[in-house]
Amino acid sequence: MSTTYRWVSEPLDGSGESVAAWAAAALTGVDPPPPSGHRVALHLATPDSGSREALAFWRAAQTTGYALTAPGAFPWTLSNSVTGRVSLALGVTGPCTTWVGGLEAATEAELAARLDLDDGLVDTALVVTLAGEEPVDAVGSPTRFALHLTVLTVEDATGLTPPRPAEHA
Repeated sequence: MSTTYRWVSEPLDGSGESVAAWAAAALTGVDPPPPSGHRVALHLATPDSGSREALAFWRAAQTTGYALTAPGAFPWTLSNSVTGRVSLALGVTGPCTTWVGGLEAATEAELAARLDLDDGLVDTALVVTLAGEEPVDAVGSPTRFALHLTVLTVEDATGLTPPRPAEHA
């Protein structure tokens, strides 16, 4: 049976690093803690992971020249950077994916989690949605973020039979 948690942050600067640190800290505080290890999947959905950092990075590159652009923000321009930080904090070493988009991303993340359970890849799947509660115009713009965690177990599988290769006679 699934369990759902929800948090809303204090205003954060909107950078991937600060959002990832807040999300990881919130998720590690779950009581009881979600399981960890290779039999656990993490599927994270977000509407704009890395987009603000990517725009700021390339804007700076155009302004200062590519050779002089500070590389410090670069890891946060990647969509999966927040998922990586959260998976490390939770000790998840099973399948980890990042879904970028609106409502469809959250739906796809949950479906992927349920299919991982159907396939027997994992015993537990963590579905995380992370989004700004207010529009964020640029890196450094303070905003609140909402974080939802749904913990799915084998009882929450879709019940669909995954396609299997034909057996040879």
